[in-house]
Amino acid sequence: MDDREIRIGRTIDEAAKFVFGNLLAVVRVGWLPIVLTLSAVAAIVWVFWQPLILAYVEVFTSINDAVASGAASSDVEIDPAVLERAIEEIGVSGLLTGYFGVIVVALAGYAIPMTAYARMMVLDERYGGPFFIRFGAREANVALTYFALTLIIAIVMMILTTVMALAIAFTVGDQAGEAGAGLAVFLLIVVSVVAFIWLFARLGIALPASAVDGGVPIGRAWSLTRGIGGTLSWILVLGYLVLFALTMVFMMMVSMVTGIIFGILTSLGSQLAPYFIGTLIAVGYVLVYCFGTAFFMALFAGPYKRLTQAAPD
Repeated sequence: MDDREIRIGRTIDEAAKFVFGNLLAVVRVGWLPIVLTLSAVAAIVWVFWQPLILAYVEVFTSINDAVASGAASSDVEIDPAVLERAIEEIGVSGLLTGYFGVIVVALAGYAIPMTAYARMMVLDERYGGPFFIRFGAREANVALTYFALTLIIAIVMMILTTVMALAIAFTVGDQAGEAGAGLAVFLLIVVSVVAFIWLFARLGIALPASAVDGGVPIGRAWSLTRGIGGTLSWILVLGYLVLFALTMVFMMMVSMVTGIIFGILTSLGSQLAPYFIGTLIAVGYVLVYCFGTAFFMALFAGPYKRLTQAAPD
């Protein structure tokens, strides 16, 4: 068997072995970037969208008060003027500035561990110490590649769904009835999902390619994955199912442990129980993020390594 051949089971197995075999390194690399990224995103949202956040808090508080008094949540009327006033206070410039600020910070922050994980798997690089934060040309390239990848797929999907919707409208028409229209919509959704997965699977190779070789190699990813789009799609789907199952098991364990600890602290009359539980949940989220990002990158880095037979510089 050619060692360069991409196989579904082997690729997912290699991704799992990479993450579990380097779990401490995966967490060490990822925890600080995600904490800083989330903190920066929260700060941007608060600075630019504070009136909207306070408006949502007001709405949810009124709903909770009404439910506590015996009313059904569906019967509670929400005054849309509260949100409208908040949006007017922020203004279009504030909304757009906050939105683009979040996008830039998120892309930059997530690119740091993504780059490190790809290079760990492809080039066997190792990073020591409990703190890891590095943003240079490689990380900038990965951020730009992820943005370009997302933008290209979004544009293609918009064109595809528009063309298909128009084709269905002209071919099905009003004569097919509700059953025919429902089937047409179902087919539209299925085709759109399949096309999205196939595109993402083929172009996703650009992420480890960018981390290893630099640039924004969308075209190279398309060339490398010619003829194996279906295999990569199955790797992506089954890999995400494995990741989802592992994440659910871990979060169930975290919920069980936090529930037990919360009950013990509450019975002891501790006032710090909510803060302690909140800290545990935050730690659990960071661990899930590190594990999920490393597994996600490994699903692409493994095939990229086999396709290019990349070696350390």
